[in-house]
Amino acid sequence: MKSKKKSLCIIFAVALVFSVLIELGLFTVNRSVVFENGSVSLLQKEGCSLIPANYNVDGNRYGQNDVDPQLNFSGVNEDVKTVYIKFGSRIIKDTPVQIYYAEKDMDFTPDNSRRTTVTFPSKSLIMEIPEGDYASLRIDIDGDFALEDVIVSSSSAKTVTHFDGSFNVLHVLIFFAVISIALFIIVKWATSEKSVKSLTTFEFIFLVGCFIFYSLWTLKRYNYAPDEAMRYDVSLFFFENNRLPIGHEVANPIWGFSYALLPTMLCNVLDYIPMKLASLFTSSDYIILLAARMVSVCCATGVVYYLIKASKQIFTSYIRWIMIILVAGMPQFAFLASYINNDICALLGISMILYAWTLAINENWNFKNALLLSVGMATCATSYYNSYMWILASIFIYFITYFYQNKKDYKGFVKLSSFIVIVTLLLMGYLFARHVYLYNDLIGIKVSREHGEMYGLEAYKPSNRGTPYRQGYSLMDMLIGMEWITITYKSFIGIFGYMAYQLDNHIYKLYALFFVIAFIGIVIRLFRIFANLKHEKLTLQQTVFTLALIACGVVTVCLSVYYSYCSDFQPQGRYCYPMLPALAIFTARGFETLLGFIKNEKARIASVSAICTVIVAISINSYYSVLLLT
Repeated sequence: MKSKKKSLCIIFAVALVFSVLIELGLFTVNRSVVFENGSVSLLQKEGCSLIPANYNVDGNRYGQNDVDPQLNFSGVNEDVKTVYIKFGSRIIKDTPVQIYYAEKDMDFTPDNSRRTTVTFPSKSLIMEIPEGDYASLRIDIDGDFALEDVIVSSSSAKTVTHFDGSFNVLHVLIFFAVISIALFIIVKWATSEKSVKSLTTFEFIFLVGCFIFYSLWTLKRYNYAPDEAMRYDVSLFFFENNRLPIGHEVANPIWGFSYALLPTMLCNVLDYIPMKLASLFTSSDYIILLAARMVSVCCATGVVYYLIKASKQIFTSYIRWIMIILVAGMPQFAFLASYINNDICALLGISMILYAWTLAINENWNFKNALLLSVGMATCATSYYNSYMWILASIFIYFITYFYQNKKDYKGFVKLSSFIVIVTLLLMGYLFARHVYLYNDLIGIKVSREHGEMYGLEAYKPSNRGTPYRQGYSLMDMLIGMEWITITYKSFIGIFGYMAYQLDNHIYKLYALFFVIAFIGIVIRLFRIFANLKHEKLTLQQTVFTLALIACGVVTVCLSVYYSYCSDFQPQGRYCYPMLPALAIFTARGFETLLGFIKNEKARIASVSAICTVIVAISINSYYSVLLLT
């Protein structure tokens, strides 16, 4: 008892010290914009007047009501080089802003203007114009916004860091609670008795390493990955308004629809929590963005955690590390862990489902396995439609394995089935029920298409997309002639940014060789099974498990092919990622068969270590050689 109290005292002391240091080191520091030659507020300057045109004005809120909206400032009469616009709320990304400047008795012309586009949702914008003594300024902002102030200066703007002397006790208490809980979990894990299911010390360190590695990938500029801007628009609206958007509120001006029109908004719902927590400490747009991205980091780490656990149920040797490392070290997987997307959430649900399957096959179904299965299915349902095959396969596996293990236990079957259905519906029901209520559309495909037709640019309307099918190309034309297979394969391994930054070609070739070798091992394994060798004979549960994995992989690829051929030509490997855990299992099985020909145990261990090391090295290299350039 005394040792427990002593441990708790040490944990609390360490947590308190770190909490105070974090507050002092990070949150008593502020950044502000200053000007060497001073600045002038145009909204407060005597003799300076603001006359808006083509805006509906309500207090400090401006709503565009016609083309060519203008904020006309007369009586400026200042030497101006920098214009600093402060907004009352975040102005949305891609908003065009143009500043006109004119000396006395001069008119505004395109030649005496500067134009930019907002690249990040922000509460401020700094623009420099040719220095001069200007009598008037005109600021054109296309869209709706709240204007707090317009500040001008004859010098450039500088962002300075300073200590403000504040000390927020609430911050300290929050960090104290978080650090105490984290330390308690680590100490508890380190001192508890380990079972076969428990993480070993090496596995725990590996998991922490993955979390840190994926976190490093998040430290990139805004909107450097496919769909992040459209996903973040929904998260940001939820964060600022404390409700999910409805209808056209956050529609993309190009495509005409938003991801709020789909019930698969799990990443946006989860983003809300870390964004709100971050806002307690800072108003920095970038930090709040990073907080939202940490959801993807945590999901990716969760995927690795459940794959480690599942691998112990599937494999009986160190071969399982090929399965784990193949997923955890795949460059594209690490990339998905670094920005706001639903693909990585779907993979988390899939890894939960996979672990629930393996537990049930090896130990029988129980309420604990059923709960894990329910959470996994609900996660997939609210993440991405291309993961739904795992839900269907779960029903297939559950029915067969339950009665295989429990024969005619209909009462237990009804009880456990009811539990699974109720928990799954409770977890996923709100988003889908909300969608039916708002749009009378369960999965959102119809209403998204309607909004795309109504509000999208002409070339991007669903009816005007030049899909391979509409252009008269055959399926083979798309797969081979339009290089769908090549591009999808490469982006499955890793293509970054907006499909712009590729790895070196030899890396794609190396992975291709890796999969071909594994395939050879699978073929040999199948020959052994068909030859009815006793040590290779599969049970009914193993057969069902294998068929389910194959179905999940095949259907995922078919859905991606169908989408590119009939809806929107998008040969992106991430659309095939629900097959990754299944691919990793079969790859490890293939190498398990081939490495079985090596009689020396140390040589087999060395071979597995070499394979894993190469994959990890490629993943680290992809971070330094590609993402640091984006």
